Amino acid sequence: RTQVYKGFGKNLFYYDVNSLYPSAMLKPMPQGPYKWTSSFHPSTIGFYEIVLKANTSLYETPFLFKVRSGKTQGNYWINGIKGETFRVSSEDIKLMKDLGVPFSIKQGIFWDRQEEIFTDYVNHFYQVKNENKGNFKYFLAKLMLNSLYGKFGQRFDFQELILDDGRENAQMYDVRRGLILVQKKSRFKYHAIHLAAWITSLSRNIHFRMMLENGLENIY
Repeated sequence: RTQVYKGFGKNLFYYDVNSLYPSAMLKPMPQGPYKWTSSFHPSTIGFYEIVLKANTSLYETPFLFKVRSGKTQGNYWINGIKGETFRVSSEDIKLMKDLGVPFSIKQGIFWDRQEEIFTDYVNHFYQVKNENKGNFKYFLAKLMLNSLYGKFGQRFDFQELILDDGRENAQMYDVRRGLILVQKKSRFKYHAIHLAAWITSLSRNIHFRMMLENGLENIY
């Protein structure tokens, strides 16, 4: 997270979580077909649509709100209002229960099967990274560790910013700099949105719980 909670502080300590996303990838991942449900299955991996039963006033909140403004989309962490609907992971729900947030399940999906499918991949590149400090193998291994999970969530269609090459029906982005937006299709064949979403959720909750353990009043 890159939020600022307090505008000023002195004699602060700064910490970075080492390989946060790769460490989340070492955990079990959803496998096989999913099932629809209207109740929470705590021993499985899943994603749920929940309705808040009360307003929340959390110092640090697990609720993500997306706002689109023109060509960009912003992500905002907000407190919820009674009756609002959010889409969360099973890991988010466990955190909400620990925080005492009242909610009901509207609907959801879950997987009966889960496996540690990235263990060999992560361990291999983590070893390459540790054994090659300062050379190209280090940066390559770091890239492989931190970018794989995002590829599973890559859009099928996306826009690319290029120099105006005179093509017809292009969307002009910046006349002064001669930049246009063109539509592209992803060549990546292995989309798995649920994997990208689950790894992101795990990483977010690892970070969140570390903040809780150290006291939110100490977070700037």
